[in-house]
Amino acid sequence: MDRNPTNPTPLDEATLLAFIEGELSPEDTRWVERILAEDPAQRARLLAMRDDAGSLRALGDIPAPAGLLAGLADAIERQMLLGGVEANQDRAETRYETPTAPGRQLDVRPLRFQMAVRIALAACLVLTVGIGAWLAGMTTAQRRLATHGVERRLPGTSEPDIAFTPSEHALTTEDFARVPGPAVERAVEGDDISEPPYVATELAGTVSETMNAERAAELLAQGRLVLRVRTGRPTAFRDWLGRVDRHSTALRLAGDGGDSLAMHLVTTLHRPMSPHPAPGHFPVASDRVHEDRVPTPLELNPIRFDPHIVYVHLAANGETLAGAVRAMTATAGWTVEFVEVDAPMPLPEVTPDASELLWWLRPPSEWTPRKVLPLLIEPAW
Repeated sequence: MDRNPTNPTPLDEATLLAFIEGELSPEDTRWVERILAEDPAQRARLLAMRDDAGSLRALGDIPAPAGLLAGLADAIERQMLLGGVEANQDRAETRYETPTAPGRQLDVRPLRFQMAVRIALAACLVLTVGIGAWLAGMTTAQRRLATHGVERRLPGTSEPDIAFTPSEHALTTEDFARVPGPAVERAVEGDDISEPPYVATELAGTVSETMNAERAAELLAQGRLVLRVRTGRPTAFRDWLGRVDRHSTALRLAGDGGDSLAMHLVTTLHRPMSPHPAPGHFPVASDRVHEDRVPTPLELNPIRFDPHIVYVHLAANGETLAGAVRAMTATAGWTVEFVEVDAPMPLPEVTPDASELLWWLRPPSEWTPRKVLPLLIEPAW
């Protein structure tokens, strides 16, 4: 800077800013004022700016509001999540300090790594819950439905099997409605379990009595019908019922009511009626012997049969009932039998809801009331 009064030079920006802020020495201030005296307009403008700067310095430091920093941090984080602000990945940490609040600073850090950690933790949590639920389902599915009888290991297998004896099973083998099929294996009492099992084979017989679907529908409407299903895979049958419940409106799973039904199963049952006549069966002498026999009342143990009861509800008409029986027999060859109960069971009627009315496309006045039908699942081994 040339301070020769006879040869003045234009003032630079740094000198003018120092003059406005009052940071020049007294000698430099007088020298700048002598130069500005030659330009009254610029001198008046710079003096006004110097007065404003002095007024601001007189106000002192004003502390920032308490919620300003928190709100600013939330706004920056929200913009980063939405992609409005790109975080600088080259710097590990970015710090900003507020000039009006001494001792307080705003710490803003990139959130990409934090989001990755949160997503990884959420994925681990979902996998943990899913694997736990899957393991719980496998454990429940593999649980044996029958908890009574003599545990045996069949030849060539490693899993224990349950062999029911006539003294332990409430419904003995002669009470089943038979069709020609696989042999029924039954352990002989008094066998030594430690030795290879000695299995007595009893060939399946037949019963000539039948019950048509219309009669079964009448009993269902009266609450006196039980559907007995004999299967070698009870778990597969329950899974099939679950799939039908999800994809069909004619047959639905109902709630649990095993206690009430178990109490009434202690009453007398008629002889089981097969919904279909045995294929290729002709009456023989052994059948004529039992034509005049009066069915013997059967005492059922309510505790043993409670785990084997599944409840479904469907319309009390022969067409729907016959379709359900055909579906059960055609799916995996399960043996299905109608059982007539002497006393009506306290089973509730199922009232239609809005979703089922939409499926059936019928007004409530044309709705056929549904009845709860107990399914008694018995192992076929």
